[in-house]
Amino acid sequence: MTAVSIHEFSLPAADAIHVLAPHPDDFDAVAVVLSYLAEHDRTLYLSVLTGGENGVVDGFDGVKSDEDKQQLRQREQLASCELFGLSQWFVRFLNLPKSAQGSFAVTPDNCRRITEEISRSGAGILILPHGNDSNSTHQFCAQLVVQACQDSGWAGEIWFNRDEKTLAMRDDLYIAFDEDKAHWKAELLRAHRSQQHRNQITRGHGFDERVLRMNAETANRLGIASTRQTYAESFEISSLHYS
Repeated sequence: MTAVSIHEFSLPAADAIHVLAPHPDDFDAVAVVLSYLAEHDRTLYLSVLTGGENGVVDGFDGVKSDEDKQQLRQREQLASCELFGLSQWFVRFLNLPKSAQGSFAVTPDNCRRITEEISRSGAGILILPHGNDSNSTHQFCAQLVVQACQDSGWAGEIWFNRDEKTLAMRDDLYIAFDEDKAHWKAELLRAHRSQQHRNQITRGHGFDERVLRMNAETANRLGIASTRQTYAESFEISSLHYS
């Protein structure tokens, strides 16, 4: 299947879109497509599945405990959502319990929590990172959401997005964007100050640069990069009809 621009794509009739973000900041990785959907009268919901405390360097902003790190990352996500224009009333932090291996697991209780979240929004489209990813939390998120949909008989589309750690996926749908939109997206990403800091000290570049570099690589791989639109977010679409 050849990747299709979202401008040529027939959006499903359902007006709610639910982003299931494994970590605080995963929402911002697909901010351009979410902005497009909001502009086309889709209501956005965000559920952040984990606290993301492992992504905070000890002592950043004086925080050391897991609880303080989780609170910090929640504040960063809400700051980014405010810049985006998403009210905090559409954002929930689930802090799903961890497994013995340090990640959350596909358990009946966690599936029930996800089912409750999807029922709350009534969404016909779910957006989350692709499960074929080197990040184990992204892997578990994809498995958990699909299992919850299967258990509940949910029907709709899941848009699995490409991120910096995706190993391989189909590019079914994309949205191309220009430098102005890239600057706006970078501002959202920099609102996650702890992630900006960690990337700068561990990788030598900011979180914003890392994500936008991947978006530029996506546009080049799809053969859609132009002098005006040099970036792209891409998605693999799975239609689920469980009963």
